[in-house]
Amino acid sequence: MEQPKMELMLQLMKLLSGGKDISIEQLSELLSTSPRNIYRYIETLKESGFVVKKVRPNVYKIVKMPVGTSRLSSSMFFSREEIKFLENLFKDADASYSLKCSTRNKLASIYETVDIAPYLSRKSDSPKVKPILDAIKQKRQVLIRSYRSERAEGARVDLTVEPYEFVTGYEKVWVYDVKSLDNVLIDLSRVLDVEILDSKWSFAKNHNAGHLDIFGGWGDDKYIIKLQLSDKAVDILQREYPTSSAYLTKSDEGNILEVSVTSLESAARFCIGLSKEITIIDSPELVAYIQSYIQGYLLFYLEK
Repeated sequence: MEQPKMELMLQLMKLLSGGKDISIEQLSELLSTSPRNIYRYIETLKESGFVVKKVRPNVYKIVKMPVGTSRLSSSMFFSREEIKFLENLFKDADASYSLKCSTRNKLASIYETVDIAPYLSRKSDSPKVKPILDAIKQKRQVLIRSYRSERAEGARVDLTVEPYEFVTGYEKVWVYDVKSLDNVLIDLSRVLDVEILDSKWSFAKNHNAGHLDIFGGWGDDKYIIKLQLSDKAVDILQREYPTSSAYLTKSDEGNILEVSVTSLESAARFCIGLSKEITIIDSPELVAYIQSYIQGYLLFYLEK
């Protein structure tokens, strides 16, 4: 069975085994597939030995698993003690907030019908995040109020957008701006308020989440940067940007990070903050950006 279908089947098994009654239409929406496919997967479960019964109109439940799957069942469900253990583990883990949230959210997407969900998705209840989540489910547009846009040099603007995908633990969301007709990554810390609109998505075919680099930058441009890092810089880099580990190597030069980035800004800030711990190698565009950044910073304060 191919990986996407296997993951969908596991999620369907969880949902049909949980304590909450979920209709075929709701399953279709939760699993982002058609009702017809849901019925097909239910038939596949039946053929595999699962006893699936219709408990209400349009609502099905797994009431018995095939012989030999008790081990599978116990491995798929968390006990209350295991849930509490996971919560404490996430709190104590020496990892970035984004990594913790993304891991929690992946677990919550599978264990939505059991008690782990409240522990893993508290962030999703925030006043800014919840209406966006609702808008994504309902495929509706939202009004982003007073967004402090970097593109507008810090000016606050109102945006009518179609949100469609969260990243980095509900801190940012991909949206389609209906005015500029462009896909934009919105940082929710720059948003004052969010309002769901009555209007439905009109540009779903144009939704296209861009590439995020290891520093969280995004865009169409690509720059290759190479940095020599002290052990201290490596430790900070891996803690703040966990995906960077895949691009770190050790050589006679020491710890080397060589990676493609879509934005020089975040990489430059990292280098400036650890200037005594980092040497930039063969990266003229990054050097030029840092020089321009420092000159602008100095001029700003000299003119005061």
